Amino acid sequence: DDDRLLAVIYIEHIAPFAINVHISVVDKVPEADLVRFFVSVKNKKAIEGITEITGWILKQNKGMRRTGEAAGFRQNGVTMVYGVSKNRPLVWLQYRAV
Repeated sequence: DDDRLLAVIYIEHIAPFAINVHISVVDKVPEADLVRFFVSVKNKKAIEGITEITGWILKQNKGMRRTGEAAGFRQNGVTMVYGVSKNRPLVWLQYRAV
């Protein structure tokens, strides 16, 4: 019954059978709610014939990495350096639904 904005989610079709998930979350969103969201995205694979679901998570965001892994997303070894925060480069890890 709370009408506060908790997250902004953008699902981008990057190929006919592939999507990339973008999510920005406010602090203190229950991890269980995020896991349910990620699982629902994974269910798109079966419903819509999607064969690949990927997303990028900041390396230092251990909470979001743990949440994605709890929902069945795994790091696939692809890394990207994009952006700067506090004069340090931002390192992103690609995760893929399994």
